[in-house]
This record gives sequence, C-alpha cells and structure tokens, in this order.
Amino acid sequence: MTGSATITVNPFPSPAGVITGNPSVCQGNTGIIYSVPPIGNATTYYWTVPSGVTITAGGNTSAITVSFSASATSGNITVQGKNACGDGTISSVYVTVNLLPATPGPLPAHQVLPFAREPQEPSVFRHCKCHLVHLDLYGHRYDNYCRSKHEHIDGIIQ
Repeated sequence: MTGSATITVNPFPSPAGVITGNPSVCQGNTGIIYSVPPIGNATTYYWTVPSGVTITAGGNTSAITVSFSASATSGNITVQGKNACGDGTISSVYVTVNLLPATPGPLPAHQVLPFAREPQEPSVFRHCKCHLVHLDLYGHRYDNYCRSKHEHIDGIIQ
C-alpha cells in the first residue's frame, strides 16, 4: 500500500491564567464577576465555586457572574480550559465570604441613642463588615455603613 496521510495533532488547552474578581465579598452579594484571560486551544471553560455560590451567567465562557447565598462559604473559585483532547491546567483564586451581621439585639436600658426623646433600647450590630444597617426608631429610618470591610465592629449605631 502506498500513499500518504495527513495527521493533525491537536494540543491540550493552555494553562488557565490568573482569575480576576473581588477576593472578599459578603453573603448575599449578587452580580459579582470573575474572569480569566482567554485560554488557548480551549473550546469550553469549566468553573467550580464554593458551597452556597451559584454561577448565574457565563458558565462555559472566560467570565462568570455569580451570586453568594446567605449561607455561602469561603473557598476557591477555579477554572480550566477543556477541548476534545483533554483538560488544561487549573487556575484558582481564594474568595473570602464575610458573614452577614448577627440579628440586632437590645442593649441595657440605661444606654440610649443621642437623638432619642425618651430612653430606648438601641439595636446593636455585630461583626458587620460590608452591609448597610437599617434602624427604624420613632418611624424614622437611620442608615449607617460599617467603617471597613476588613474590620470587625461591635457597637451601637448612633
């Protein structure tokens, strides 16, 4: 038998690059985007996310949009390229999921808010890192943003 044949050798996907996106989020955050540069020779992208995190868009692409449930936990978000020949090298980023503030509770009656007309039991916020806290005293709404996402705060909202 004589003749020739052409053989094409298809490569595995290239290693995934660095994943970009917010490394510190809060339970309940939605619409958070994570992305990776295009992976050479990949025909699809395979992402994994920690418990309580849902990919809401872009699951087989170089960018995903995710939502963090109220029970989401910290962990790695990973991605790798895939094609008919196999899987590329995984890239990962650790994402810290900050806990929701605890349910407000009363303080001793002798501590009052400075704007109160009569002694009140103000609400307390605990371990607040990044959530807006709302109080309703005398039919008014009071908002206070926690000082820093990197700081645990326990205290009275004033």
